[in-house]
Amino acid sequence: MNILFVIDKFPVGGGIETVTRILSNEFIMRGHKIWVCCFSQGKSNVFVNEQIKILQFHQKGNTVQNIKFLNRILICENINIIINQEYPLKTVILCSKARIGTSAKLISVHHFSLIINPYARIGFFAKILPSRLVYNLKKYRDIKRRNLTYKYSDAIVFLSQKFIEQYKKLQPRKNLDRLYAIADPLENFCKEPPNFENKNKIIIFVARMVEREKRLSLVLKIWELLYEKNPEWNLLFLGDGEDLPILREKAKKFPRVEFLGFQNPKPYYEKASILLQTSAKDFEGFGMTLAEAQKNACIPIAMDSYLSLSDIIENGKNGFIVSNNDVNAMAEKIQILINHPALRREIALNGVQTSKKFDVKLLANEWEKLFAEIL
Repeated sequence: MNILFVIDKFPVGGGIETVTRILSNEFIMRGHKIWVCCFSQGKSNVFVNEQIKILQFHQKGNTVQNIKFLNRILICENINIIINQEYPLKTVILCSKARIGTSAKLISVHHFSLIINPYARIGFFAKILPSRLVYNLKKYRDIKRRNLTYKYSDAIVFLSQKFIEQYKKLQPRKNLDRLYAIADPLENFCKEPPNFENKNKIIIFVARMVEREKRLSLVLKIWELLYEKNPEWNLLFLGDGEDLPILREKAKKFPRVEFLGFQNPKPYYEKASILLQTSAKDFEGFGMTLAEAQKNACIPIAMDSYLSLSDIIENGKNGFIVSNNDVNAMAEKIQILINHPALRREIALNGVQTSKKFDVKLLANEWEKLFAEIL
C-alpha cells in the first residue's frame, strides 16, 4: 500500500513528529511504501528508514502551488492513503483539494484535546474577555472545525475512545460513523525488562518549555516543597522553548536543578526514577512522555487535566494521577516514592508491563484494519 503523511516538520520535532516516524518505520517493515510531505525539514540523530521518501512543500499554507504539488505526488506515486497529522483546518482543506481526481482516501488525526484550552494557545481576546465567554467561543470554534474536518475526511482518528464519546455528546443529532480511536505508539520494546538497579535519584520533566501549555512554574513549586528534605535527589528539565530563559531565572534560587535543552529523552528515562507532567487543562491529546517513561521503568505522576490520561496511568498501580493544579498532592506522591524504594520498584515494573499495550506492532495492526475498512 502507498501511504503519504502530511506534517509540519519532519523528522525532528515533538510528539507528532515522533509518532509519524515510528509509524513510518513500522509500515516500511510491513511492506508498505511511505512518503512524508512536510513544510520544513531538519537533521535528526533518530532512526528514519532510508526507504521513507521525504518531500517538502514549496511554501506554507493552503496555496494553489501546494495543492498542485501534492496532487502531482498523489497521481504519480499512486497514493492510496493520506494521513494528515496537522491540526489547522487549512491543512485538511489542502489535502482534500489535492486528492480531487485521485482515488486517495484521507485520514485526519487529531493529536490534541477535542476542545483545546484557550489559555494554552492564548490570543488577544482570551486576555480581555470573561473566561466563561472565551471558553464558549472557543468551544464553538473548535466544534465547527472538527465538523468541517469530518466533512472533508474519510476517517477521523482520535487518540482515545474518550474523545469520541465527548464529540458524540456535543453533536447528539449527527451521524458520526467515521470516528476511530488509535493511541500513539511506542517503538523498540526489548525482551529484557529495564534494570531497576540502574535507576538514579532523578526526577525529570520532558516537554516544550512553554508556560501556558506545560505550566513549567508548577514544577518549580513542587520542587520547592521537596528539595530540602531530599538532598540526594535532582530535578532535570529536558526541552526547549520560548519560556526557557524565564524558567532558568526562576530556578536560580533552587539547588540541584538542571536544564539540558532539547535532547533524546530515552537515556534520561532509563536513568530517572520519576517523571512529572503538569500540562494545562484540555490541551494534551495523549501523554506520550508518560508511556515512554513507563516503558523505561520511570514512574509518571501527572495532573488530571485531559481525558485520555487514565488510558495510560492506572492510579497507584503504574503511576499516580493527582487533582489538577494540586502541587501539594504531587509533592506528597513524590515523597512517598522517595521514602519507599520497594514500592517505587513495584510501580515502575508494573508500568513496564502496562506500556506494552502501546507497542507499535499492536497499534499498526489497528491502522491496517482502518486502511482496509475505508478502502
